[in-house]
Amino acid sequence: MVILFQVPELIEALQDSAPTEQQLKLAREKFCIEVKTINTINIGVGADWIVLLATYVVAPSLAVLAMGKKVNEGIEGWSAVGKKLKSMFKSIDVVSIDCDTATYLAIEFINKRIKIESLVKTNETTINLSNLEGAIRGLVGLAKKPDNYYIQIFLVNDKFYYIIGISSRGELSLLRKFKAADYKHVLP
Repeated sequence: MVILFQVPELIEALQDSAPTEQQLKLAREKFCIEVKTINTINIGVGADWIVLLATYVVAPSLAVLAMGKKVNEGIEGWSAVGKKLKSMFKSIDVVSIDCDTATYLAIEFINKRIKIESLVKTNETTINLSNLEGAIRGLVGLAKKPDNYYIQIFLVNDKFYYIIGISSRGELSLLRKFKAADYKHVLP
């Protein structure tokens, strides 16, 4: 999972030179989760915009939440990760999150509204709002397409569908909630 971010105390220093070990240590300390790698990347078009790219490892993994598979266990762990991420976002300037990070946040968002006993991720869509591939050479992954809007749909407790919108900066909104029973004749 990947997050593009800036640390307010380091913004000016990183624009002028490569980060020192001490600066990377400060950036790493902002994370309340295990960071696998952290480095700088330039996503500025026309002018430099140096941000930090962190790859992090989290347990429990979202791999078990395969599209359309009902899950009864691990939900509290995913919600706890979402809570940690939200807390961490208060100490960094989030530039962009990936789809997995958006899922952790969405599960925590739903769990604040209803006690999740079972969960099925029925659909997800990523709407890309900018593509830097042609403007800046060598970018890959999230750095190449940093501005996204994620729409994720969850069937919660076999009773309700939640459609959640998540911006690439980690802002969430409930787009729609409705009873699953009202759509049994249309949905599988």
